[in-house]
Amino acid sequence: MAAFQTSSFFQAGILKDLGYHDLGFISLGLIYGLFAVSNFIAPYIIYRFGARTCMMIGGSFYCAMLASLIYILKPVFLAASCLNGIGAALLWTGEGAAMSSCSTAETQGRNAGIFWGILQLSLIAGSMTANFIIPNQDTVSRSTESNLYITLTSICAAGVLGMLFLKLPSSEEKLKQSSNQKYTDSPSSPHHHLHNTPPTVAKCVRGTLSMFQESIMLLLLPSIFFSGLLLSFWQAQYPNVIANKNKAVPLPKEFKPHEVAYLMLTICAAEVSGSVLFGRLSDRIGRWPILIAGATFACIAWLLIYLNMFKQIWTPTLGAGYAYGFLLGLADSIYNTQTFAALGVLFPRRVPDAFAANFFAKALASAVAFYYNPYVPLSYQMLGLGILSVISTVAFVTAEVRVQRRRGSDCEPLLVSS
Repeated sequence: MAAFQTSSFFQAGILKDLGYHDLGFISLGLIYGLFAVSNFIAPYIIYRFGARTCMMIGGSFYCAMLASLIYILKPVFLAASCLNGIGAALLWTGEGAAMSSCSTAETQGRNAGIFWGILQLSLIAGSMTANFIIPNQDTVSRSTESNLYITLTSICAAGVLGMLFLKLPSSEEKLKQSSNQKYTDSPSSPHHHLHNTPPTVAKCVRGTLSMFQESIMLLLLPSIFFSGLLLSFWQAQYPNVIANKNKAVPLPKEFKPHEVAYLMLTICAAEVSGSVLFGRLSDRIGRWPILIAGATFACIAWLLIYLNMFKQIWTPTLGAGYAYGFLLGLADSIYNTQTFAALGVLFPRRVPDAFAANFFAKALASAVAFYYNPYVPLSYQMLGLGILSVISTVAFVTAEVRVQRRRGSDCEPLLVSS
């Protein structure tokens, strides 16, 4: 993930410098579009082959995409982007299943925070690599681009090999851990006995689709969709602003592609600190107060970006740009850790289905955003994201309150079927 996230920060700007125009955004749109669709079959592959195997296959597809950027052939690059999208579904759904297999209802928030924090620590390696390879110039040359992607492909391959050493609890151990928990998913769900008999592909697809019939899942969808749009903003749009590649936002000469590496470090610090701090805090005070804080951080960041970089009410500086990135990183870490924790707690018997549905909605949102990014003015995008952050927070709070009321009134396992 260090390699892919680093690529995502630089991809659109570098390819534009090399004369490929919006190819970077098209590639990211393909990746997240295929990511969305592939989530319907990811649970079957996980049930069939296990989380670790699926994560390794998915990671290998990431390597293929990064390798296609060493020497760019447009058809090969786009085909590799499609493979990356399929691999992303296997990797992320596998990670969700693996994390839940190591967690209980009491530790979901903490473990989600630790997982997200470790994931974002990878940005340190990525930013240091980019800072070392990319010179402090206004544009990036083809040789620099090749050197960057040779290094990123090597990092990705090392990560895939590292998965060989992962040890996950067996199904039987997980069942023992879960036997005393209060479940919120339906005992009659398609995968209630998922540990006993591997389901067919058709059952997995129906199981993932059936998640969208759950009333609680529908209330979580705005937050999931928002996190996908937020991802596209801080991963592709905002780095373009810092690199001074957005013609609608002319900034001082100190804003260059080289500075994106420092933006990555800033966002990494926010993601890690936010994940660890708010992940643990949510286990104590609940998820919805934390989510409100995340929406607040995001809205403050967009307001400051608009006033400072668009209207230039005061002189834009790199320090201020990094500070706004820090707020966006905090918001992203909060939305991801809280939705991860909520899914693990609310649907413990249907974890692969729940995470597949989550990543389908999030990836679909990101794919849509990467396609409209070059055409919709950035100020309108930030306004829309601000409105959606309010809607998603209200829906998330409603879901949390509804589940808490049922827990207070029911002694039997809870149902969230609508």
